[in-house]
Amino acid sequence: MSVFLGFRFRVATLVVLASLVGAGIYVGFFSRNVNAQIIETCRNATNKPLCYTDAINTVLREEGVPQAFDIVAFVYDSDPDFAATCHASTHDLGKVAYDEFKRTGNVVLSGKETYCGYGFYHGFIEALFVETNDPQDARDFCTYIGNNAPHPPPPEFAEGSCYHGIGHGVIDGTDPRIWGDPVAIVEPGLTLCKKLAPSDERWLSRCYSGVFNALGNMYPHEKYKLDSSGHPYTFCENGPFDTLEKEICYNQMNTEAARRADNRLEDILAFTHSATNERYRTTAVHEAVSFYIQQLRRQHKVLTPEEMNICAEEPAGVIRDGCVSGFVGGIFEFGSPGQHYKEVLSICGSPLLAQDVRSVCYATTLQNSSYYYAADVMRDVCDSVPTEYHDSNCRP
Repeated sequence: MSVFLGFRFRVATLVVLASLVGAGIYVGFFSRNVNAQIIETCRNATNKPLCYTDAINTVLREEGVPQAFDIVAFVYDSDPDFAATCHASTHDLGKVAYDEFKRTGNVVLSGKETYCGYGFYHGFIEALFVETNDPQDARDFCTYIGNNAPHPPPPEFAEGSCYHGIGHGVIDGTDPRIWGDPVAIVEPGLTLCKKLAPSDERWLSRCYSGVFNALGNMYPHEKYKLDSSGHPYTFCENGPFDTLEKEICYNQMNTEAARRADNRLEDILAFTHSATNERYRTTAVHEAVSFYIQQLRRQHKVLTPEEMNICAEEPAGVIRDGCVSGFVGGIFEFGSPGQHYKEVLSICGSPLLAQDVRSVCYATTLQNSSYYYAADVMRDVCDSVPTEYHDSNCRP
């Protein structure tokens, strides 16, 4: 670890411990219930996000990445305000873990790196690009992740998120001279993605998703000089993109659809109707409703059956199924770590849920659960799903 980074961590540790002393609860910080003390200290802090970040990073340095993610999960479940900054906090964990990887050639992975929208991998890759700007290093790390991340989830989840982080990191370092021109902003990232994964559409699409996601994140900030008027998907339709690039653009402009619709679900979905191509509309709908779950978390709300019922108004087939699976996937991505299926199943089983979306709700819950959970938890999921909705994931 560099002298500067070591100093930074010592400062972060002192900040957290000093705040605990000031709160009168430092005694036994590492021997008593650390989780509860962090909540007690940070819940009423002047800068709550910074307090949680400092505390999580302190545990990271003292005990490691898996233990830091335990704190992330506990804080998420204990303080609803944390949902708004959880992804950013896991970004920070990734950046710190990069320093460890650079120093030792490995980093301990626990399987919890998926928490809060895979921010860990995004932060790791961004730090790597700042340090080396070497695409081969990034590709090698993604392969390392695929080979070493505990499963579930399946290796392609972690490895794919790593490629997403590559695309994201390239755009985050965009030359200010091209701000204002969205095509020029994404071009270097799309070009790099093609070099990294020319023959594997899985990794290519995930890399593209990082590129367009980073662009979407730029729109709210005036310094990037991007036109935020009009329709959020116009850029995808009119841009000089091939079929896969267009699809991923529609997939990732969900943030802009939500922002321009002021997070009103009906208006968000209305934007997606502009896509006349079924493939583009399906992915736009899926990601739009998935991102809506994150917005609910930031408002301390949970998804209701009535909101999922809006999917029944979408055309039957892949678009309607994409709508339902987007809601379910959003809960798995942004919901309470390790507890996702309980929240989803309460929706699937609600008598208020329209019957023509219920089967898709159960099917996508079982599918997502098979990705995220080990066999013992999967048995609990299957026991909670009516037998008429069981699939191959619930058969001995």
